[in-house]
Amino acid sequence: MNKYTAVTFVNLGVLTLAGFIFYLTNSWWALIILFCLFRTTKD
Repeated sequence: MNKYTAVTFVNLGVLTLAGFIFYLTNSWWALIILFCLFRTTKD
């Protein structure tokens, strides 16, 4: 598995997780917090 495929799978996983959290909480704050966490871990 090359790097591009791995990045694609990670992005799909993050999007699925974000969508699931948004569906459960029905609030934008959960997505904003998740996005901030993703930004910090990406560094």
